[in-house]
Amino acid sequence: MDIQNLPALPPPPGVKSQFDHPSDTMVTLLTIVNAIFVGLAFLTVVVRVGTRSFISRQTLGWDDGKVYLN
Repeated sequence: MDIQNLPALPPPPGVKSQFDHPSDTMVTLLTIVNAIFVGLAFLTVVVRVGTRSFISRQTLGWDDGKVYLN
């Protein structure tokens, strides 16, 4: 018997614990939210590079990768 696989406390009365096959996970929701924010980050980088390259006619420099901490 491995102590790491035991629950800390028994479930409350009337609740059946399902650690092997949980039914109420948030995997789908978290995947969708993650995909949305990764897409927004990618779009932001594309707009930044496009603005710097085509609109202001400047090349990308070191200041584009610099993080300013004040």
